Amino acid sequence: MLYALPGPTIAAGESMSNAVDCGGNQILRIVTPDGWDAAPITFQLSPDNVKFSDLYHVQVGNGQFLPYEVTVPALPDGVILSMPPESGERIFWIRIRSGTRAVPVVQSHERTFQIVMWVPDAGA
Repeated sequence: MLYALPGPTIAAGESMSNAVDCGGNQILRIVTPDGWDAAPITFQLSPDNVKFSDLYHVQVGNGQFLPYEVTVPALPDGVILSMPPESGERIFWIRIRSGTRAVPVVQSHERTFQIVMWVPDAGA
């Protein structure tokens, strides 16, 4: 079943959101907040809400592993990000950053995202 989770929220004057428990479910969409100060978004994940790590992806090129930070380019405010198939699976705790690890971008006002997940029906 689909479940809309309020949050995470980036406080005014900050670039990193609070952590939100996604329960190991699959994230399908992320709704960006209205009034977003232009910035890319990046993510941190955690299995336990204690140790968070930046989300990186690895490509293989010329026989080498090429890691890069998963970054959604600056978007207009109030849009819906649809996650690519087979991504966003088994997410436990997530934080959203305004900007990148190297260049965080402070938001001028509080910004709250909405996360839409697929939660398997426990009775099925």
